[in-house]
Amino acid sequence: MNPQNLNRAQLLEVIKNKKIETPKPAHQIKTAELANIIEAYLKVEKVDVAPKAPKEPKQKVEPQVEEPKVVVLTEEGDKNNCTVKMLQNAFGIEKYEDAAQEAINLWQRKRGHGVKTATILESFSTGKVLGKKVEKVEATNAYLAIGGGTITRKMNLVSFSRKFKKGTFVILVNGHALVCKDGEMLNAVQGEYGIKNALILHAWEVK
Repeated sequence: MNPQNLNRAQLLEVIKNKKIETPKPAHQIKTAELANIIEAYLKVEKVDVAPKAPKEPKQKVEPQVEEPKVVVLTEEGDKNNCTVKMLQNAFGIEKYEDAAQEAINLWQRKRGHGVKTATILESFSTGKVLGKKVEKVEATNAYLAIGGGTITRKMNLVSFSRKFKKGTFVILVNGHALVCKDGEMLNAVQGEYGIKNALILHAWEVK
């Protein structure tokens, strides 16, 4: 705004609005002097106005990283866990959570889920599991056939426990893993056709 370009009415309006002090009532002052008073006031006003503080740089907001969820490997609520119990019983692992961790290490087992037979076979076929030697056992019975020759049939759990009364054995039956230790079946659950009739698919001795 250039006061020198304003008419008297505009100058008086500026003085009134900005409440500029004058040596005498504004209407008694000549127009040119009014312009000078306003001009001087504007110069002072510019000097007195504090410069704007520089904007603080925006702080970089680091994306929040969610803490990984800690899965507690307790037995409570862990379904389909026969492979975990098998590791406990066969390899002398005292704590359930330690055996559950070993099942994750060996087979990437997920809590509440079983382990595929093929996955277990792959690890046991190496001949060594958790630092112990494992040796394949033929869990079959041979019978003389009428007319000559023999018939080979898979053992059930009862016949296996009667034959192998000493030692620790890992056993796989349909949909279940368990252990026979010195003739005693550990974690042998009642199957659809009864535990006695559960046929052994695979067996290994843990040495």
